[in-house]
Amino acid sequence: MTNSAIKVLVAAALAAGGLAVTSAPAMAAAGPINYSCGPHINTPRSGQQVDKVGGYNVRLFVKLNAWNGRDIYFVKGYGLRPGDKVSLDWSDTKGRTYHACHGTVHRGRTGAQTWAIDDPGGYRAFRACVKTRSWHCTYWQVGS
Repeated sequence: MTNSAIKVLVAAALAAGGLAVTSAPAMAAAGPINYSCGPHINTPRSGQQVDKVGGYNVRLFVKLNAWNGRDIYFVKGYGLRPGDKVSLDWSDTKGRTYHACHGTVHRGRTGAQTWAIDDPGGYRAFRACVKTRSWHCTYWQVGS
């Protein structure tokens, strides 16, 4: 089909009442959006433990009112091997789509952590994940 034929079909469809277009959110597939750590908020030394990845020393933490009055979440992993990964997954769609902020265990180390992500209004969901041979994650936790 030539460009001029396509233009004629589009013009005819618009004249007949328009084209049916699905909105972008309805078309978004479930799963990771990107691998974003957001604004790269420094991870504090400590925080309140929220959840733990079963069978692993990988924990999801929250530090209340830590960044511009907002709560921040971060993941720390211990007792891991070089090449293993920890991830702070964060979502504004209750986990249907999400961002994944990774930290990798480097040579000579046994732990890793992620940058922290803020919760701007108590609606953002978070989970901690670890990848040794495969990924294991906590359930989604909605912010405070």
